[in-house]
Amino acid sequence: MNEWVHETINEWLSDIATDLARAGIDLAVKYIKGGLDIDKVPVLNYLMLGAMALAAAVFILTLYSNVLQAWKAIVTEEDVNWLRIVADAVIAAAMAGATVPIIRYAMVPVSNEIVEWLGKAPVTFNVSIDALLLQLSPHNEIFRAGFHILFGFLVWAIFMIALAISQMITYAELVIALIIGPIIAARSHGDREMYIAYWKEVFAIVFTPVIRMMMLVIVLSMVGKGTFEGLLWSLGFLIVAVMGPHILKGYLHRTGTSSAIVGGGKWVIFRLGHTVLRGGGKK
Repeated sequence: MNEWVHETINEWLSDIATDLARAGIDLAVKYIKGGLDIDKVPVLNYLMLGAMALAAAVFILTLYSNVLQAWKAIVTEEDVNWLRIVADAVIAAAMAGATVPIIRYAMVPVSNEIVEWLGKAPVTFNVSIDALLLQLSPHNEIFRAGFHILFGFLVWAIFMIALAISQMITYAELVIALIIGPIIAARSHGDREMYIAYWKEVFAIVFTPVIRMMMLVIVLSMVGKGTFEGLLWSLGFLIVAVMGPHILKGYLHRTGTSSAIVGGGKWVIFRLGHTVLRGGGKK
């Protein structure tokens, strides 16, 4: 009787784990190995039109506020640096217009290329695999093992589903970043701390799929060993993959890597704006 109950529970867990693992790996391979395809998001272009219109309104209001403060300073006989006000406005306008193209056509393609390269990593399995897709079956050895392995594999399958969902959340975060980016840039007349913080978040969001793809390759390699120890190692890396954005953001904020990147970009935009102003002055 006890043996029958044990076999029934094992079979039930096997069926659940198999279904969850198949669905999880299918989704993970589909959304992670393919990188970030922002065109999958519906009505994004329509939302971007509204965001750019709002950014233009914010830019005009901010410029008006700065000019108004300058006139008040003139009344109180204070020195006003009009060139600085104009330069800040030009730089803010340039950043507002360049933010979305930089993300969509520079950063995302680079991230996708790295993900594609990682997806070609040689992965060895003791079970059938096709294009990083583990073919799970109740006939595989792992499902004839003890209850602890079945339960562990069930937990692994649940986290694989969570990994796929976390990649979908990254899409949502990227959409929000694309929408608010021009607005933040348009508001950054002379005060770019918020804009720098914004780029730290964007950098983490865009390159999180790289972390996830790297972890996915390791996860599938370890679980493919067909041992309980390999399953536990795989689960550890899988949890890290789900937490990818938080880990990457932590490194960015502690090391200042993104600040250097943003600083370089800001210098290029400043020099461009300065050159335009000088060219206009010569005329």
